[in-house]
Amino acid sequence: MYEAKLEQRRVIVFILSLAAISLALSWGKKNLAERADSFIYLSNPQENSSAQVSKETPACTRAPEIVNINTAEESQLQTIPGIGRVIASRIVEYRLQHGPFTSKEDLVKIKGIGSKKLALIEKYIRVE
Repeated sequence: MYEAKLEQRRVIVFILSLAAISLALSWGKKNLAERADSFIYLSNPQENSSAQVSKETPACTRAPEIVNINTAEESQLQTIPGIGRVIASRIVEYRLQHGPFTSKEDLVKIKGIGSKKLALIEKYIRVE
């Protein structure tokens, strides 16, 4: 059987290491992007006294309205704290495939929404 020389083994290990690192980085970017869609970052102007507050409040810092999950579009669902683009699209897709939600608890059937997230968003949603 063929045995690789020390130098050849080092080259093979180096190439395999690069491949493993490349796979890990691509996997990490995908998961990071999904997690980033799940968060909304709010700034608090009272924390920094030198912060300038514009007369027009950005959409992400307005108090969220109560959203009917059976009629809301993706953009409306994204106003709910903790609901990003990915989960909003999953809600709309689920609704199209299975019909309207009968209760708030039906949201746990959607990937990315568990009992903890449901408890956080429950006060911002309604079912009609």
